[in-house]
Amino acid sequence: GDLFIFWMNDIHYLVTEAAQHVQPHGVLGIGMALVAIFGATFMMCLRQRRRQDCITKAIGNPSKMPCTVQSISLEGKIHDLMVYGTIKRNHVMTIVIPGNPGQGEYYQRFSIGLAKHHGYDTIALSYGNFGCSPPHGGVLSIEAEAKLKRLQLRALVEDHGCTLRLVGHSIGSWIVLECLKDPVIRAATVGVHLLFPFLACNERSWKQKTIGRLLALPAAHEVSLGLVRMICILPLAMRRLMLGLNDPE
Repeated sequence: GDLFIFWMNDIHYLVTEAAQHVQPHGVLGIGMALVAIFGATFMMCLRQRRRQDCITKAIGNPSKMPCTVQSISLEGKIHDLMVYGTIKRNHVMTIVIPGNPGQGEYYQRFSIGLAKHHGYDTIALSYGNFGCSPPHGGVLSIEAEAKLKRLQLRALVEDHGCTLRLVGHSIGSWIVLECLKDPVIRAATVGVHLLFPFLACNERSWKQKTIGRLLALPAAHEVSLGLVRMICILPLAMRRLMLGLNDPE
């Protein structure tokens, strides 16, 4: 999505500045650096949204896919996960597992295109961090998200009698491979497609190293979680603007 492209390409200089700023200023430096990144992200998303609106006016939006909630229990907690598209019992379902930032809504145009041009019954799954409400007890790890997706896919197989065609994008490709370790899911899967897969950390990437060092700092988790909570309390329209989401007509 636009947010991922922006973080990985357009603000690497901000991340580098943050790494240099942290040592002399400690926790305050982390906070100031992340606030600067947050503000820069917002401005870039605003610019991208304006560009996207211009494209929308030129080519139009697809029809909005129906959105339902799938409730999954993980470690004693209920997670309400957004599902875009219609689940059809006893059908071969194409399941899109997103990349960053985990919103199934990003993939509506893609999913509708698969149905229109290839006849695939397609649904897109959002992650637990982007469900109906913020997750309790902090942000979910990528491992927890993979467990939720495995439980979602098993429910499609066991409760709805579906056969699966799995499509993973970016980090979603890694989650697809994790889900395929489940024998029930593996037996029910007829196809796997990995789009721009992000399957492992690249030790030669200075961007990944810099971000990794920042996230390893003692206060990084608390500051990051604070930013997530800040986003969650913003009005829905502002959140959608920051994530670059349009309302399909």
